[in-house]
Amino acid sequence: MESTGPNRTPQPDQGYSSNHDSASVSETKTSSGDGSKVSHTKKVEEGLERIKNVASNGMNRVKIAAHLGINWIKGRYKSSRKQ
Repeated sequence: MESTGPNRTPQPDQGYSSNHDSASVSETKTSSGDGSKVSHTKKVEEGLERIKNVASNGMNRVKIAAHLGINWIKGRYKSSRKQ
């Protein structure tokens, strides 16, 4: 995966290597400001809240199904013991 151009050197892969200019990377991070951090954090929190709600609903369904299954087994056991 070689790239050609006036400022590019051939790279063995697409990942970061030690010859990248760290000043340009830090400049890019700080130039966006704190506004993007806040909005990104808020989006992550909203996503985690949705995940928590889905997991909670799923666990409630599992509890109900387990309760119904155990009661069905108890009923079958009792009816077989009466005969």
